[in-house]
Amino acid sequence: MRKLIFSSPNARTRSTFGAALALALASSLGACSASDVVFLASGSDAPLVDGESPDGGAPSWNVQDASDDATTRPAFDGGANDAGAPLCTVDGAVPVLSLGDGGCVGDLAARAFRFALCVCDDVVSNAGFASVNSSAQGSDAGASAAVGVNGNFISTLPATIGGSLWTRQSIRSDVSLAVEGELHCATNLTQSGSAHVRSDAWVGGTVDVDSLHVAGTLTQPAGALNHATITAAHRVNASVSFAAPCDCEPSQLIPVPALVRSLETANDNAAAGFSSQAFSSISSQTSLDLPCGKLHATDVQTSSPLTLRVGAQTVLAVSGDLDLGADFTIELTSPGASLDLLVGGTIRSNSAVRIGSAGRASAVRIYVGSATSLDMSAAWELHGNLYAPTAVLNTSGGAVFDGAVFVKSLAASAPLSFGYDKRVLEVPDNCAPPGGCHDCRDCRGQACVGGQCGACTDSSQCCAPLVCLAGACVPEAPPR
Repeated sequence: MRKLIFSSPNARTRSTFGAALALALASSLGACSASDVVFLASGSDAPLVDGESPDGGAPSWNVQDASDDATTRPAFDGGANDAGAPLCTVDGAVPVLSLGDGGCVGDLAARAFRFALCVCDDVVSNAGFASVNSSAQGSDAGASAAVGVNGNFISTLPATIGGSLWTRQSIRSDVSLAVEGELHCATNLTQSGSAHVRSDAWVGGTVDVDSLHVAGTLTQPAGALNHATITAAHRVNASVSFAAPCDCEPSQLIPVPALVRSLETANDNAAAGFSSQAFSSISSQTSLDLPCGKLHATDVQTSSPLTLRVGAQTVLAVSGDLDLGADFTIELTSPGASLDLLVGGTIRSNSAVRIGSAGRASAVRIYVGSATSLDMSAAWELHGNLYAPTAVLNTSGGAVFDGAVFVKSLAASAPLSFGYDKRVLEVPDNCAPPGGCHDCRDCRGQACVGGQCGACTDSSQCCAPLVCLAGACVPEAPPR
């Protein structure tokens, strides 16, 4: 087995979000401190050429046999850039990964991952479907796994939603549906079996099920024609209308391809001794330790197993595809490790994929820019968060997503489960706060009050599915 070691050579405005990031791609980052890990080009210095050492020498690139004692992963110090500032620290606070418009990588996550599952079109499940609470332990646990669908939610087997269910169209199920939070259905609820909602329910059209039980209040328009045995603690006649739960309009999407292109030149490859061709042809079993900082790779092509080990704060941008012809693993090897993986192309796999660590889903964020389908024909185990809003997710090998998933549409022919780690919404304190706003999307899901981000007084001011608690928009509490 090969082991590759890189060592340091040296000790909600929907319409303005895309524009702001586009502007950031062309601007410098004068506001970033020297201790920041800069996500885009910073200052007036020209970026280092990929593979070039800051002192002009060859990058430190070692290929060693796994049996050699020297292959034990070194403790990376982060290296230094051409100005002598550290790339990042591994024993202090998580550095800001700046976007240049006052935002951070953590800011992206707060925009993208409010739901355990968010789908721009339809969810079609021909297998078991469940959303569950996070595997995070202790005080970090406790957020329900809400599901948002801008289209229809269709299931031919039992479905369990471990939080709220929001659908802008209809809900159709051949068997039972259990919703542990609120139910928001803009049109019709149609089902052959029974439906149970442990909180309040809003249905904008007809209820046509064997039986519907709502533990709280059921709201429907006056005159709705129901074909069901309905029990509810309270009934209210009122119109039902709400915004699409998932931010899928073109102006709302995170511009992943543009961010990847910016990192093709504005990266720490040279300072970290990292080659952009590192993953282009993996033909024997390989374990590779990623240094901290912002890295760029042209593509990932594997015909043998590949393991990536992340021990610090790392951003990895891949211009092309992840074409995984063998088992693929990403491990977090230290408590402070995190990975933001930005993929300009798509991800293809026909072997097992395991990413992240149980209980630490918030530490891994994957952003995919291509509209090509994500076809998962083998088992996936993702302890992380996946954002691919223009891609269809097809699963046939079974998948466990212990973290948020945001895709264009979902078609499942094998059992699926989704979890949620609420810590993915946390933004570093030294990430600049939002400025003026038009709605909650400009405020990382928080309330927009009088054109400024501020404290909420009602859950209607929060971006779904967040709820207002003590002036803050937070994930809903888990069911009791």
